[in-house]
Amino acid sequence: MKDPLNASKQQVLGLVNSLYALQGEELISDRVLASLQEFVPFDAGALYQIDRTTYEIAQGKCSGKDAGLIRAYLQKHASTDPCSLSTRCPTRLNQPSKLSSVLARHPDAALTVQRARTRFGFEHALTVVAGWRGGAIALLRLHRRASRSDFTDHELELIGGIAPHIAMSMVFNEANDSHSAAPQTGLLALTGDNQLVYANDSVQELLSEAAPEAIRYLAESKSVWRSQGDRVFRLRILPLGDRSLLSWIDREARALPHCIGQGKAAPVIVIAVEPIQRRQALATRLVHSRLSRREVEVALCVMRGLSNADIAAELSIDEKTVKDHLRRIYGKIDVRSRTAMISKVLGLEAELTAISASATSPRSPQQRTRSPSPELEQC
Repeated sequence: MKDPLNASKQQVLGLVNSLYALQGEELISDRVLASLQEFVPFDAGALYQIDRTTYEIAQGKCSGKDAGLIRAYLQKHASTDPCSLSTRCPTRLNQPSKLSSVLARHPDAALTVQRARTRFGFEHALTVVAGWRGGAIALLRLHRRASRSDFTDHELELIGGIAPHIAMSMVFNEANDSHSAAPQTGLLALTGDNQLVYANDSVQELLSEAAPEAIRYLAESKSVWRSQGDRVFRLRILPLGDRSLLSWIDREARALPHCIGQGKAAPVIVIAVEPIQRRQALATRLVHSRLSRREVEVALCVMRGLSNADIAAELSIDEKTVKDHLRRIYGKIDVRSRTAMISKVLGLEAELTAISASATSPRSPQQRTRSPSPELEQC
């Protein structure tokens, strides 16, 4: 007789191997949900993709005899469900959490959750955010009715093992490999009075160069940041809607002592600090601007700082041909100069903006020792 634990491990290996052979996220989602039903049975399951620009839960697939149940539940309760919120921290990728364990840690949420569970007819739930290289790629959610047993530690271990492969297979099946070389996005959250309440590892080093309020100013003015190490970052303010993976930040921050009493007039602002890829993704961006292969080569030479004469020598063409290529390039991407072309190809709407001397001046001792709230660091 086969050991059920070893049998499930073999099924997991078979599923993992099959994922990398599939083409397209929809096929991957179908395979994941169908295979999981064999060794982690569920009444309703869902695998939602995550928008890597906004961190919001996007379209997804539902499965199981009660597929409509999970779809309706998540639509109505995604923003308050403790099992989902407990796994939505960027530091908790590929770490499954089950509803019963969350409620044991947060008994104050039990009554609200019990009402929802009774209404929708389920008792047990398991959630995991599948991630790769610090990025959240997909949200997996499984439900069981009260007539079934709760998810076991072994089942959580199996889901935790397969989660990173769900993420990697989705990334590797994309049309380009720009995500494979992309460094992790920095995330920081500030209260209305610029108190730092969250910062992930990718932004900690940069916080030694500029005060949070300076970063906020650049984000709100849609500028970019050239760091002391001459790296360039795009700054974006992220929405915190009900379907955002980062919505827990606003909820937790409002509960901090210095935020109580400020009410809705002082929402938390979350800023993404994105390293601008100067080379890896440039060719892809240029192709998307309808440039020919030769025009892409010329544009990349310009991005490297080469003169027309240098470009002509490198590509074995004359300078007049280089100028002709540049005129066509400028026309296709709607610019008039080399500088404007570089700025637009890098994805910048303005020239690179250096932080002023006042913004980069050393912070006060209080600022240097300020750290995210312990509650938020443990998210």
